[in-house]
Amino acid sequence: MKRAKKRAAQPVGVAGSTKAGRAQGLLAVFAHPDDETFTAGGTLALHAMSGCRVTLICATHGEKGSAGREGFGAAAYEQLRVAELHEAAEALGIAEVILWDWGDGQVAERDEDSSVREILAVMRRVRPTVVITFGPDGISGHPDHIAISKLATAAFDRYRQEVKPGAPQPRLLYIVPSAAIPSCCWQRAGTPAPLPATTTFDIRAVRPRKLAAMRAYRSQSHLVKALRQDHTAWHAPKEYFHQAFPALSEQHQESTEAVICA
Repeated sequence: MKRAKKRAAQPVGVAGSTKAGRAQGLLAVFAHPDDETFTAGGTLALHAMSGCRVTLICATHGEKGSAGREGFGAAAYEQLRVAELHEAAEALGIAEVILWDWGDGQVAERDEDSSVREILAVMRRVRPTVVITFGPDGISGHPDHIAISKLATAAFDRYRQEVKPGAPQPRLLYIVPSAAIPSCCWQRAGTPAPLPATTTFDIRAVRPRKLAAMRAYRSQSHLVKALRQDHTAWHAPKEYFHQAFPALSEQHQESTEAVICA
């Protein structure tokens, strides 16, 4: 059977509206179900709780994952991963999940221009004030993570050039390793060095939402267990990012931000 190239966008939670011509909201672009929750779940929930419309692109179904497969055939495991994604998105308050079927482990193999254009089309529709994705290191060095970072960055570069002169510039944030992310996800041999943290978000107010989203990923219970065993990680009050655009001057490094979408 031929693999579908893309599935229709699937809305989750409470839908919002976008005023034509006005940039607003947050767009997260990731490769697999659970990427959004374990790396930036607190930040996404914080923005959603503050009234920001949060949209998530998940490029694959995570069907090639090795964790939590016991008792599941290939099709059932894929369905589980998709169901977990939607449950987690609802817990975080994400307004829309755009789920594509680019093939777990195959993101880098797709036609680059076609992939960039698909992401750019979403940016043009939702008009985000801020875009969050992996940095060039991909946190763990996973090829899909590195590929989605490259593709999302290329789409963002086109999107920002379409902003009218004088209008606020959209911001591009890369995930930075921190205590909030399970160390097993980023402390791997051969992983490229991450960029320095420039921007942090205090996620204490939305910790229950992030915990609910993490627990939704029953197939990834080993990640929750790893965090629980590390008191500092389990209670991490902040998530860290590198602002790739606009570039920050040295005196503005390591700032704790309020919500940054209109």
